[in-house]
Amino acid sequence: MRGTLAVIGVACGVATAAALAQPPAPTQSPTFRADTRLIEVSVVVHDKNGQPVQGLTRDDFTLLEDGKLHPVDLFSVETSSGDAGSSAGPERTEPPALSTGEFSNRSQRGLSGGVTAILFDRVNTTVAEQNQARTQIAEFLRQIRPEDRIALYSLEWNRVRILHDFTSNATALLRALSWPAGADRPPEDPDVAAWISRTTDAMSMQISQDRVGVTLDALIAIAAHLSGTRGRKNLIWVSSGVPFQVKEETMAIPVARAARAIDEANVAIYPVDARGLVTTGVAPAETMPEVTAMKGQVTSKPILPERGMAQTVRNLDTMKALADYTGGRAFINSNAIGIAIRSAMDDGRLTYVLGYYPSRDKLDGSFRRITVKVNRPGLDVRHRSGYRAFPALAKTSAQPNDELLAEARSPLAAAGLGLTVHAASTAASAENSHEVTLAIHVDPDALSIWKDGDGWSVSLALAFTQSAADGQFVKTTLGNVDVQVPAARYEQITTKGFSFERNVALAETADELHVVLRDAGSGALGSVIIPLTALKD
Repeated sequence: MRGTLAVIGVACGVATAAALAQPPAPTQSPTFRADTRLIEVSVVVHDKNGQPVQGLTRDDFTLLEDGKLHPVDLFSVETSSGDAGSSAGPERTEPPALSTGEFSNRSQRGLSGGVTAILFDRVNTTVAEQNQARTQIAEFLRQIRPEDRIALYSLEWNRVRILHDFTSNATALLRALSWPAGADRPPEDPDVAAWISRTTDAMSMQISQDRVGVTLDALIAIAAHLSGTRGRKNLIWVSSGVPFQVKEETMAIPVARAARAIDEANVAIYPVDARGLVTTGVAPAETMPEVTAMKGQVTSKPILPERGMAQTVRNLDTMKALADYTGGRAFINSNAIGIAIRSAMDDGRLTYVLGYYPSRDKLDGSFRRITVKVNRPGLDVRHRSGYRAFPALAKTSAQPNDELLAEARSPLAAAGLGLTVHAASTAASAENSHEVTLAIHVDPDALSIWKDGDGWSVSLALAFTQSAADGQFVKTTLGNVDVQVPAARYEQITTKGFSFERNVALAETADELHVVLRDAGSGALGSVIIPLTALKD
């Protein structure tokens, strides 16, 4: 989660013009300005009876990075309801309604307190296990509380699908959960399964890589979608598990990208085994090689065929490793999926948020381990295990456009950088029969502002991608927004953000326009998705 506005002293290049008039910014958390990344750690503390411990203060916590003591620079208490005392977090408020032609990712960024997303995994789970898990999820949804905020996503073979975004409406969630059981999935045919089991090792490797790739893409998309949400963010992953162990070195990059996205969004993953009771009688292995994989390294162990006890143990290890890495919990070998979901959600009802500024030496992407202790005996303290020490992006060495295009393929809007886009059709010209003007407003909270002589500058990378109904790109435009900010406008930019306009010629076959921006200093991503049907009418 980003709550900082980085002030970075570097030289800037030539800027383009930008309009500085903008609408009032939405209510946001306090803005902290520093020359280094603020690391936020969500901590849940339970007593021996499993109940959340209330009333802790900054002085009750000790925070260490790689064994070295760090002062707690930021301390807050986040709750999802007002029953935790005077330290309760801000009340939940609905985002302001959007006007006609306006699109925004602020609905995600307006959420605060504990929120929970349920990912129903149909890639790594058999149809029989899916049906069993779906029934139990439905039973749980019928009992949700008014203060709950739950989103429901489905992992398909070609994408992660939003069944319903955050709501407390049980009826709407149950309706979203009732899509056809066999949709968008290869048929569960015994002959096909037998053929797959007889294929060569190379085929087995390819199938496993496809599964891992699809799963990693989904985790990245969900992390980006939740990155602007304040407070505890729980991702409940209902799955039979997938081993993040692959033989091909090419998987190192997507594994590292997923780990970094989860780090930066500060999402706690709660894997729930969709298989229910596993009657093998064998406990999960004590070693967890997947923890190493999540740190950007890839093991050399070959993929096993998708069957048998060894594969089951490996999948369980993966689930436990993800939970430990992110500060969640794994629920394995239980038929009570609803109880597991409720337990995970309860972790978000009272969260202590500790923020600190780490040292800036050795910003080489290496893993730094975080340890949090509470000065009271007999307590269970859980939090993410660490983060990667990446340097701030230099304006002159922006990341490859691949990251922008990868985000443009996601069906979920990224919310790390707050965006509001007003789209209006312009008069048709001989060259462009369909053209829209995009008035884009960028919120200030994840925006980096660069020292530039007597003034300041802002630098963003942008992508406009147009896709057809089948999801294929039909037109892509890449560029940059470099804005010079006079000293007199500095406070306006840092409190309200800024706006600029772009004209986009629409392709005849385009069905959807995806607007993606990445801040050059913080690396924060923001996007909005605009359906084009209405704009072309």
